[in-house]
Amino acid sequence: MGINGTFQLKREYFESAKQLEKDGAKQHSTQDSDMIGAAAQWKKRTSEGKNLVCAIDVGTVKSGYVIGRALPSGLFEISKCGIVSNNEILDLFYQDDSFDAIAMENFQSMGMSVGKSVFDSCIWLGRFIQEARRSHPALPVWLLHRTTVKSEICGSSRAKDKNVRQAIIDLYPAGNGGGKCPQIGLAKQKGMLYGVSSHMWSALGVAISFDKITR
Repeated sequence: MGINGTFQLKREYFESAKQLEKDGAKQHSTQDSDMIGAAAQWKKRTSEGKNLVCAIDVGTVKSGYVIGRALPSGLFEISKCGIVSNNEILDLFYQDDSFDAIAMENFQSMGMSVGKSVFDSCIWLGRFIQEARRSHPALPVWLLHRTTVKSEICGSSRAKDKNVRQAIIDLYPAGNGGGKCPQIGLAKQKGMLYGVSSHMWSALGVAISFDKITR
């Protein structure tokens, strides 16, 4: 990425991290070495049970976020989620020092024109990276493209947002949730995804994809 401590998440770096002890003498570019080292650091943290992830879907004025951890079953257990002002996201980094990983959805060119809101969101992504690194200097910031999230969850980078949402729901058991979608449930019969809505689905997609790639 060229931004200190910020990496575009790629599966191959975590595959390399698994073999780090074996090919430690292998020459990598400085950036690749940094990325593989960050991947190895995450592997070590998870082996120690430190796997609390903060995932963010960056917006123009407000952003969606989820905080939680992956269970041994592979499900992502949400401990907190919401859609808050971007300034509140900045505050969140300083209010909670328990994160073991910070992941955000990154922007990418799809060959089409974009408007002011996209550029404003790009500026906020930069602000989030800046404050995440300042508040958690020991942690890298991992960035995921939307196409990566779609591929990890739906198996196709051409999937639509509604397909991603449904695929996430299908990952979770019905459990004891009520209503037409028991995975979400009702106020009196909550499912594991109760409270997730709007941009929180995108943030959850980032969290799940992060776990799938780094597991």
